[in-house]
Amino acid sequence: MKRPIGKSREQGSTLVEFAVIFPLIIVLVMGIAEFSLAFKDWLTINHASREGARAGATAANDISADMQVLNAIEGALTGGDLNSIVDVKIKDPDGVQSTTYTYTGNVTCAWTPCPDPYAAAPPLYAPPYQAPNYLPESRDVTAPKPGRLQVSVTLTHQWFTGFFGSTSAWTADTIMRLEPRVFG
Repeated sequence: MKRPIGKSREQGSTLVEFAVIFPLIIVLVMGIAEFSLAFKDWLTINHASREGARAGATAANDISADMQVLNAIEGALTGGDLNSIVDVKIKDPDGVQSTTYTYTGNVTCAWTPCPDPYAAAPPLYAPPYQAPNYLPESRDVTAPKPGRLQVSVTLTHQWFTGFFGSTSAWTADTIMRLEPRVFG
């Protein structure tokens, strides 16, 4: 049986081309997956920061304003993302006062220091409550120009391929004007 002329030189070329292209396709797919997960985390902490600032702007100088901020952040995060939170900082962007909270997941109060004045049974402000450095009662809510509130959320992103290191810490900041209290 005779082989057709020219076919003998091309017999293994498809396999060689596949062997060259396949690793490039795998790297491309892994890169797309890596950056997709990174983008998801970036959007997640920006959303959480924005929701926390919105809750803080609405609560303004209420005694449980910081707890409302942290509850909004918890609500904006999924279960796995909540454990990646390094800290949450609530501060006055026009001053130096700030309070930094760390997520612990404790049943009584999930944050340290505990900003929930109602965390314990009466009386109000009983342990585990700890007064924040930037007291909600000290926030300026007088019209026509109320103060502002900044919420910063820091998250640790886990890179799954290791091309960019094992982890990266990202911070998202949101600043919002406090809702003025014009009717008391």
